[in-house]
Amino acid sequence: RDISVENGGRPSGPWPHASHQSGRDVDMTYHLDSCSGPCPLSDVPLSQFDEEATWTLFEYWLSQDAATFIFVDRALQQILYDVAGRRGATGEELDRWFQYPSTGSTGIIRHVPNHLNHHHVSPQLMAYPLHQVLLPFEPCRLTKIGD
Repeated sequence: RDISVENGGRPSGPWPHASHQSGRDVDMTYHLDSCSGPCPLSDVPLSQFDEEATWTLFEYWLSQDAATFIFVDRALQQILYDVAGRRGATGEELDRWFQYPSTGSTGIIRHVPNHLNHHHVSPQLMAYPLHQVLLPFEPCRLTKIGD
């Protein structure tokens, strides 16, 4: 299973993701400075986190209204929030896109525990074919989950 259970349903295995039930949800490893190909599924060392490449991907999804939710560890949210601001995101966009700096349940980019080694995207696939949502940039790093 590289993306979700075909036709939806709760995945089995060591990570029985509650959110992966529609068949549309995707987990991807973060871009790291040290990776030239697929990055390993391990917690991101902040010194290796390629926040510019990661934000480029997230910004694409957000600007296209292609993501319902993006789950990201809070420690990485702050870094991405700062990158977005430096790149010209307005205060309104930051408030709409990020849960950070709040701890409430607003924002497309939200903290969910256990997302320091990968990010999760719930795409709005009604309007976009999967390959257009996930593959605008190379390399796209899909993460294998479960059995």
